[in-house]
Amino acid sequence: EISSVYDISKMSFFFDSDLDGFPDSTDFAPHNESSSVICPMGSYGGLICNLSSPGYFVPISGLMEQIACDSGTYQPNYGAVSCIESPINTYQPATNSEGVITCMDGWFSGDIGATKDNCQIVPAGSFLRNISSHVEKCPVGKYQDLEGQTECISSNVGYFVNSVGGLEQTACPLGTYQPEPGQGSCLDAGPGHYVDL
Repeated sequence: EISSVYDISKMSFFFDSDLDGFPDSTDFAPHNESSSVICPMGSYGGLICNLSSPGYFVPISGLMEQIACDSGTYQPNYGAVSCIESPINTYQPATNSEGVITCMDGWFSGDIGATKDNCQIVPAGSFLRNISSHVEKCPVGKYQDLEGQTECISSNVGYFVNSVGGLEQTACPLGTYQPEPGQGSCLDAGPGHYVDL
């Protein structure tokens, strides 16, 4: 006897109960027409997976939408699972940002994840080697009398700087000399010798 009733459970491999274009056998949500796939971390969507855009991230699988990076963070890449905190000497006040704003040359900020311009001028007696470094005090033998500088100045011949963070060089006192630049002290004149001013 021929039956006119079909057993749908045997046809589910080809059947699309939510009419989303995906057979129930491969459809993550066979009764939801807006969702048929589980997208991995870094991508989002319901019917197809899209990589997260720069300025956005997707931290877990199965999300339908990407998430904007908060202020103080950024993401320059597609397919990100997290955002990056703005490093020292930078800041980012906006959300969904692809990059950061860098402090001007000679200015610094020690804050990580800064959301506003907290940049300050590098003080005299110090220097900022490059944008990814911390402010450093000038070492012994060097000085810096100006603000906002990227290097220190070696003391001249006949001068010295004996402390860290020096603002100026000092002339060798009577009876002493210094034949080398960049020194932290002067040398005593030997017996039978003298030092002119």
